[in-house]
Amino acid sequence: MVANSDKKIVLMIQEMLFCCNCRKWITIMWTLLLRVQLHWEICSQNKENRKKQKMSHTAGQQSFSQVHDKKLQESGEESLKVDFFRITHVKKNLEPIDEESSKKLVDIIGVSYSSSKDL
Repeated sequence: MVANSDKKIVLMIQEMLFCCNCRKWITIMWTLLLRVQLHWEICSQNKENRKKQKMSHTAGQQSFSQVHDKKLQESGEESLKVDFFRITHVKKNLEPIDEESSKKLVDIIGVSYSSSKDL
């Protein structure tokens, strides 16, 4: 969805395109308009996708493969999928990042994560 102020900008650019006689200026402005429009479409799609997410993670900007490689270098051994899930979905204070992660940990491990101190 495009904000009202953004719509006004688009309309101003379109108006400038139709009023201007310079072909180079028209080409530049048209390219800019298309980029802005594409940016808004991508932003809208990303917003919709974030609404659909049920579970977040604690990896931050690092990819899961980076987190996995870092853990492999630290420990020197391959981690299990359960351990990797725990690393990326449990806070430093040993609480699951969200309710969905907590449910998944219960499904994977078979016991309530908060009651298990050795994990």
